[in-house]
Amino acid sequence: MNKFNINPGFEFVAPRMPDMEFKLKIRCIGKPRPRFAKGRMIYSDKKYTSFKKKLEYLLLSKNIRTPLDGQWIFFADCYYHNAVMPDQDNIAKALMDVIWEQDKQVSGWVERHVRRGQPDGLHLMLWRIG
Repeated sequence: MNKFNINPGFEFVAPRMPDMEFKLKIRCIGKPRPRFAKGRMIYSDKKYTSFKKKLEYLLLSKNIRTPLDGQWIFFADCYYHNAVMPDQDNIAKALMDVIWEQDKQVSGWVERHVRRGQPDGLHLMLWRIG
């Protein structure tokens, strides 16, 4: 069993070795609130759109074709180098937007922020459960 200390008093125990695991050189950002233009058109900001495209490209470079099918659990470590950290739930929403077609495919997730003066990055582990 893999054990990950998330916060004092909370430990995540993985069901087995991850089905997929990779480290990516990307700065995690949270999914922003939708923006409305004249005429009530909804759009995402450029920073978020750029993040999604870069994440898709990095996953493709690791031979991961998105969106994934089936049920999953994921664990994400987000590394920040002297930056303001976004809310964890918004980061999870951003990752789910890219990796899965439907949020209901994710049965659980654990995400933690790590600030160690390391370069910005993402360590992602995925377990297929269905």
